[in-house]
Amino acid sequence: METKFNSQICTSREQSERLLKLGLKKETADMCIHRNVELAFPCPADEGLFPAWSLHRLIEMTASKWQEYMVLLPDAYDEIISDIEIEIGRGSFNKEFLV
Repeated sequence: METKFNSQICTSREQSERLLKLGLKKETADMCIHRNVELAFPCPADEGLFPAWSLHRLIEMTASKWQEYMVLLPDAYDEIISDIEIEIGRGSFNKEFLV
């Protein structure tokens, strides 16, 4: 059985357009969407590419409650990987995602 992941890795084109209309500089984007294809990848903003923002970047730029999470978990990726390691050790990690 094939597992489908639907995680959004960055803002959609519509969300990016909304951020640009709000006045965000395209240079603050940490992702790009190819103009003709819904393909997102890390890159500098460039011709033929549309700026997009990862959730992590959006949190970095806020001065709101979201910043609290960044302070509490400055190494969020390491924390999550450690949690996965613990779950695997306990046998509680979804085996569908393991080799």
